Amino acid sequence: MVQKKGSSIIEVLVVVAIAAILTTIAIPAFNVFIGNTRTSAVANESFCESLKYFETSERFQRSIVSSDQVLKSKIRREKGSIEEQIES
Repeated sequence: MVQKKGSSIIEVLVVVAIAAILTTIAIPAFNVFIGNTRTSAVANESFCESLKYFETSERFQRSIVSSDQVLKSKIRREKGSIEEQIES
């Protein structure tokens, strides 16, 4: 008896049919996955932008506070030197 090598056309058609069924199931799920990923990316990007804005506004407020403190200390020093001159 001669042994045949390879596969019959029926076996190939069954494999192709199974692959087609799996593909029709997977493509819509993949599209939903891509949509969710894009939505997450946009949400993360806007969150990062808002964090940058918050960080910038915090730095600005700190610089205002520090410049205000510097100004107050200069006024105190000048006030002290004026009082010293008056006492002299």
